[in-house]
Amino acid sequence: MTFTLLSAFNGWWTSHTTIEQVLWITAVLATILLAVQALIGFGGGDHDDAFGHVEEASAADSGIDYQFITVKNLLAFFAMFGWSGLGVYSSTHNPVTSLVVALVAGLITMFLMAWIFKQMNKLQVDGTMDIKTAIGKGAEVYLKIPANRSGKGKVHVTIQSSLRELDAITDDATDINTGDMVFIKEVLASDLLIVAKHN
Repeated sequence: MTFTLLSAFNGWWTSHTTIEQVLWITAVLATILLAVQALIGFGGGDHDDAFGHVEEASAADSGIDYQFITVKNLLAFFAMFGWSGLGVYSSTHNPVTSLVVALVAGLITMFLMAWIFKQMNKLQVDGTMDIKTAIGKGAEVYLKIPANRSGKGKVHVTIQSSLRELDAITDDATDINTGDMVFIKEVLASDLLIVAKHN
């Protein structure tokens, strides 16, 4: 039975072109990883850095807003890239057209994901939360905070018994890295903190 299934799968797999095989692998792997992240999120442990500090590295290297380059968004990109590419290729059998459409579909998905999560984060920081109560509290750096207010990072802080993820800047002369502990000196806006590293 197992041999028959493997033989059938091998026959199905070898019937596809190289580009189809690449698209299948991309789509299936990205979809599985996206599902795993969703399950982790439902379990209360939703952290992009569970898959490595891709978010930090991408933001630092490219200068692009970190809310756009995240592990979730990249997985969504590759999932949509793979499935849309397969759909177009099955209709046109044109690899160039398939890759172009797949790329556009993936980028649109990334932008939508970034926008959705940005709006969700704004909803978390509403009038029911007094963010000024965070002053003096400790927080953990989630995304590296550049020195001398040269850019924004991100921290996790508990406010009114709820874990929040907020933007942060620092006056420190050196960058504050992911995982470092900081304390909140000041609140500049509804979702922007000034932090300093614990000595």
